[in-house]
Amino acid sequence: MISFVFTMATLQVGILYYRSHLADAVNVLIPAISALTGLGLLALWWQWRRDTRRSYRIFTQSEQLRQEVNALNKHALVSLADVNCQLVYVNDALLNATGYTEEELIGKPLEFMYFAEDHEQTATQRATAARGETWQGESRVRCKDGSELWTNLTFMPGVNSNGMMCGSISVRTDISDVKRLQADKDVFQALSSVPDEIYIFNTDTLHCKYANNEARKNLPGGNVTPVDALLPEIDPLFQSDVFTDALSRLVESDMDIYRFDIFRDMRKHEAQLKLLARQGGTQDALLIMSDVSHREEAERIKSEFISTVSHELRSPMTSIKGSLGLILAGSGGEIPDQARDILDIAHRNADRLILIINDLLDIEKIAAGKMSFDIGPQDLGTIVDEAIRANECYARGFDVTLLREGASHATVLVDFDRTLQLVNNLVSNAAKVSNPHGKVILRIIEGGDNILLEVQDFGCGIPEELQTMVFEKFAAKQVSSSPTAVGTGLGLAIVKAIAEQQGCTVEFDTKQGIGTTFRVHFPYPSNGKDAQNILVSEQSA
Repeated sequence: MISFVFTMATLQVGILYYRSHLADAVNVLIPAISALTGLGLLALWWQWRRDTRRSYRIFTQSEQLRQEVNALNKHALVSLADVNCQLVYVNDALLNATGYTEEELIGKPLEFMYFAEDHEQTATQRATAARGETWQGESRVRCKDGSELWTNLTFMPGVNSNGMMCGSISVRTDISDVKRLQADKDVFQALSSVPDEIYIFNTDTLHCKYANNEARKNLPGGNVTPVDALLPEIDPLFQSDVFTDALSRLVESDMDIYRFDIFRDMRKHEAQLKLLARQGGTQDALLIMSDVSHREEAERIKSEFISTVSHELRSPMTSIKGSLGLILAGSGGEIPDQARDILDIAHRNADRLILIINDLLDIEKIAAGKMSFDIGPQDLGTIVDEAIRANECYARGFDVTLLREGASHATVLVDFDRTLQLVNNLVSNAAKVSNPHGKVILRIIEGGDNILLEVQDFGCGIPEELQTMVFEKFAAKQVSSSPTAVGTGLGLAIVKAIAEQQGCTVEFDTKQGIGTTFRVHFPYPSNGKDAQNILVSEQSA
C-alpha cells in the first residue's frame, strides 16, 4: 500500500511536468513556425503528438491505479505499519469489521489487534517481511468487543522509492462466514451419527430444514432427504395433539427446553424441544426423539429378575440366620471358641445379605410404585427417639455417639414405619462415615415453611465429584471412608424415594474434612387436613 501511495504521487508530478513543458513548447514554437521548413514542421508535429500520447497514457495509468486502490479499500481490510511496527493507517473496512475507531488504533503496535495466544504468529509474519518476503495464511483479529474475526491475511513489506523497507502492509479478507459454515458442517456431520432422531424446523411453518440419518431412516419411504418438506408431510406423528401442544407450550413460555413423551407404532419416545436463536425474524426449533422402548423393557426385565431372586433368597437367608442364631445361643450344646468365631462371621454375613435383599426389594417397590404408605399425623420426635434406640449399638461399633437436639415434638403427616426407615438410613450412614470418637446429631427445627429434621455428622465429607450423585443407587458406597462399614449403597436412594413419596424434600450440605448435614423438609399439616389416615395401597403388577 505504501508503494501504491508513492506511485500515485509520482504519476501526478509526471502529469504536471509534461503538461507544463508542452505549454512552454507551444509558446516557443508559434513565433518560429513561419521560418520552419515543411520537414521541420512535420518533425515538431510528430514530437508534440508523442508527448501528448505519453501524457495521456500516464494520466490513464494513474486513474486506473486510483480505481484499483479504491476497490482494494472497499473490499479488503487494509492496515499499514511503520518500521517500528506501529499502525499508521487503517481503512474504513477494517474499522467497520472490528468496531474500533481510527483514534483507537493509530499508534498502537501490530499486536494490539491480535490475541495473546497468536503473538507467535505475529512474530513469524514480521520476520518474513523483514526478509523481503510475503506471508500468507489464516489469521485472527481481536475485535473491540473481544470477539474473533477470522481473515485471510497477506502480510508484505512496504518499500519507499529508494527500495528501502519502510514498514509493512496487511491486506485481509473476512472469512468468518466460511469458518461458521465449516463449524456448522462439522456439527451436522456429528449429528448425523447420533442414534437419536434429530430435526431442525421453523416453528411457524413447520418447514423441516434438517433431519439426521436416524430421522430419515424412520421416515415413510425410507432414507430420503426431507429438505423443503413440512414435518406433517414427513411423519403424521407431527400432526398429533401431543406434538402440537408441546410446541405451543414451548413457544408461548419462557422455558428453554420442553420434554414430553410421544408414541409411534406403540413404541415410546422421549422427546425434547428447544428453541434456537432467532434469525432474520424467523424462529427455528430443535427436536430430539429417543426410542426408549428397548431400554424400558430391559429395565422391566431387570427389575422382575431382581425382585424374583430377592424373594427367593429372603426366605432361606432368614432361615439360615435364625439357625445360626440358635446355635450361637447354645441350643445345640457348648460351642468351642474357634467354632464360635466362625459362626459369628457367618451370622454377620447372613445379616448383611438380608439387608441387601430387603434394600433391593424396597428400591424396586418404590420404583414400580408398589410400596404402601399409611399416612397420618405422627410425632417426629417419637420417630427420632426410636431411630436413636435402634442404631445406638450399631453406632457404638464405630465408636460414635448419637445425640438429640432441637424440638422435642413436632407433628407431621407421614407413614410412621417408612419415615423411621428413612431416619434409620440417615443415622446409619452418618455413623459409617464418622471418625472414631465422633458424634452424630439429630436435630428437629420448627419454623419457616417446613418442619426440618437434620442429621449431622463430623466425618470426611462428600467429595465434590460425588456430590451430584449422592442419591443415586450404590453411590454411597464410594463415600464411606471406614473399612469396617458395610451396606448396599442403596440407603440414600431409598431415603430420597421415601421422602418424595410423602411430599417431603431432602438435601445436604457438606465440606470435606468437616462433615455433612442431611436435611429433610416435612410440610406442616394443613389446618383443614382430615386427621383420618390416608391409605396408599400396593398397586397390582
